Amino acid sequence: MKKINVGIIGLGVGLKHLKNLSKNKNVNMIYIFDFDEKKFKKLSINKSLKNIVKVINEEEIFKNSKIDLICICSYDNYHYYHVRKAFKNNKHIFVEKPLCLKSEELNSIEKMAKIKKNIYLCSNFVLRENSFFKDLKKKIKNNFFGKIYLIEANYNYGRLEKIVKGWRGKINNYSVTHGGGVHLIDLIIQLTNKKLKSVISHGNNISTKIFGLKLYDCVSSIIRCTDGSTINLISNFGSVTPHHHVLKIFGTKATSIYDLNNFLLINNTNKKKIFTFKNIKNMKTGVLKDFINKVVSVNKNDKKFLIKEKNNLIKITKHCINIDKSIKSRNWQKI
Repeated sequence: MKKINVGIIGLGVGLKHLKNLSKNKNVNMIYIFDFDEKKFKKLSINKSLKNIVKVINEEEIFKNSKIDLICICSYDNYHYYHVRKAFKNNKHIFVEKPLCLKSEELNSIEKMAKIKKNIYLCSNFVLRENSFFKDLKKKIKNNFFGKIYLIEANYNYGRLEKIVKGWRGKINNYSVTHGGGVHLIDLIIQLTNKKLKSVISHGNNISTKIFGLKLYDCVSSIIRCTDGSTINLISNFGSVTPHHHVLKIFGTKATSIYDLNNFLLINNTNKKKIFTFKNIKNMKTGVLKDFINKVVSVNKNDKKFLIKEKNNLIKITKHCINIDKSIKSRNWQKI
């Protein structure tokens, strides 16, 4: 396998990617850019990071023919712009969520993805790498839950100050669905293979209105699936909680509850006996590592997986856009 060169745009969460990439045996050189010079100064203190090239203009990354993959870690409203440039310059793309924010942007990306068939696209859906959810996926496949009729999912952000004082609050109509709920939509589809049919949503801005912001900081959605089951999804960015996710799966044979880092299973045999799981592993670096492994691989199945991932990300983003549309229309939206 050949080693690849990687570019990083944005050194917020991009800094975490940088540290992981510097340890990746399939990565050679890493080129980094951020418009904030302070982040560069902080980085220069860490001498343990090797094979790092700082550039003063993002074009030096997009136009560099030696770079194979770009990690896009810029602010949400720049993602479409950067994804588009990566496609045009034939770079594989690992983009922090969201992929983009508008229907017209997604349509453009979808067209480019079809033209650039050998350019791969993936996002950092880290919940997939949670060992409890991996076990759930196996149980669902083996019919442990029976017929799943209801899924409840919450993305409780718990960091209101980051919206009020940070870049999110400065984005016009910042979307908490794209910024948070997208993780749970992806996870539910990964676990259950459910096909979403339609959605109706309501949003409020009670938590952020007092700070002069005009975004919906809490969005509640009811999603119908093609098999008749229901998903209740809440993207709650005003929560007075630690940052955490909630996923409850209700089936005819068993129930699974994940809430505030408690992992529980209840089956039909003995409803009073609740199985608790500990030592859960969250391998957040696994998504990017696996993506790179498959990009450098010559295995046909790996390439098929990458094509599936590209299509999956486009589909998930389309779901998020339609959820936000349903808030404005106040009607059921085809999803």
